[in-house]
Amino acid sequence: MEFVIEDVNEVLKSNKSGKREIPAGDYNVIIRETSQQIWYDKSDCQDGDQDYPLPDALGRCSMPLDIMDGEYKGETIWLKIYENPDEAKYEDPDRLKRHRGKWNISREKLSKIARALEILSITDTDDCAGKCVTVTMKEGKAWTNSKGEKVVPDVEVDDAKKYNPITPKKEVKAEAESDKEIADDIPF
Repeated sequence: MEFVIEDVNEVLKSNKSGKREIPAGDYNVIIRETSQQIWYDKSDCQDGDQDYPLPDALGRCSMPLDIMDGEYKGETIWLKIYENPDEAKYEDPDRLKRHRGKWNISREKLSKIARALEILSITDTDDCAGKCVTVTMKEGKAWTNSKGEKVVPDVEVDDAKKYNPITPKKEVKAEAESDKEIADDIPF
C-alpha cells in the first residue's frame, strides 16, 4: 500500500489528533453499540497508568454518538458511561461519593436519551444502539484535578429530544385550469 506524507512536521503541527472540537449546540446523531473496553480515569490509576487501576477504580465505557448531518457530519461524540460503584471496595467515603456522582450523571444522560427514544427501561447500554436522537451539547464544567491543574472538558450531552428528520417537501402540481390541459395529458 502506498502511503505518502510530504512533510511529517507539517502534519504533526497542524492537527495532532485529527479530531475537531465540536461546539455546544443541537446535533442529530445515530447511537452505535457501546465499546466493551473498560477505561479508568487517570485519577483512578496508579501514576495515571490505565494498566494499573486502583482497587476501588470506577470503570467506564464509551457510547459513540455519530453526528449525521451538518458541518460536523461524521464526527463522533463519546458519551462516558460509568459503572455502578461497588460500595464494599471503598475505604474513603468521599471517594465513594465522587464515584456515585459520576455514575448518577451517566444514568441521567443515558435516561434523557432513552426518554427521547420512548424507551422506559434499560437493561443494557446497547438498548439504544442503532437509533437516532437529537442531542443538545453544552460546554463542560471546568474543575481542578489532584495536581492543582484546571481541566476544561469537551462539550457534554445536556439533553436529548426525539429525532425528526427534515424531509424535502414534494412539489405539488397546480390543478389543471381547463379541460384542454387535462385532455393534453391523456396519451391517446
